[in-house]
Amino acid sequence: VKTLGPAGPLGPPDVAVPEWLEGKWSATYILQQTAFPLTKDFAQFKQLLAGSIRSPSDALGEQTTMTMRWIAGAKGAEEDTAANLKSYYNAFPKELTLESSKGPRSRLVAWMPILTQRGIYEKVNSVTAGDRNNFRMIVKEIAPDLTVVGTAPLEGVVVNRKGESSADGNAFIITQLYRIKRLSQGKVKMVETGTGDTEVVTAYIKKGDNEIVGKHRVLVYLVPFAGPAGDKYADSDGGAVAIYDYSLTMKREQE
Repeated sequence: VKTLGPAGPLGPPDVAVPEWLEGKWSATYILQQTAFPLTKDFAQFKQLLAGSIRSPSDALGEQTTMTMRWIAGAKGAEEDTAANLKSYYNAFPKELTLESSKGPRSRLVAWMPILTQRGIYEKVNSVTAGDRNNFRMIVKEIAPDLTVVGTAPLEGVVVNRKGESSADGNAFIITQLYRIKRLSQGKVKMVETGTGDTEVVTAYIKKGDNEIVGKHRVLVYLVPFAGPAGDKYADSDGGAVAIYDYSLTMKREQE
């Protein structure tokens, strides 16, 4: 499946997900490699150069395990969006220790794909899915010195989506382009204070009724926004500025 590229004007089409994905799975991701296709000059952001787009402590070979779920739908399996997003983003926070005036300070830390001074979080408190294409998250946000800032609302949308199954039906690949916005309370309404575009490509290969193997790739795109990310946006020509590859193993769990 060809990658989608940065966000465009078209809404995401529905994708037929094979029925063998239905059920509850223990999914393990291992970071295999990182790449900066347009050189690191386009990736001068902590969320890209420290660890991975998921966590500053996400080193090569790092293993992250979570529970994922697909349910029966009208045209095959359907992802349990709210549960999977919460499980996914709460699995990646890893312990980070910094020196402070009062001595070492440690906290679980992860990134949201928002290329601003924000986007650092410890926990996703809740996820609400509006439909298959829209969701809202409340996160426990922390400052770069690991002190707690408070809770922050994030809005996400699946801007585009493509999927394809193999001829024998035992492999499936899906790519989805996500745009996530951080919101703050303005004088009259909520205003956008950070935006990030990531494309997530996942290949699933059925190895039996209870096991799936595959690959998981996260591509990061710049957005036209104030600050360094916006300054580099035009020069990136719509190309991914960072790529993170994970291996994927899934074992079926009892419902």
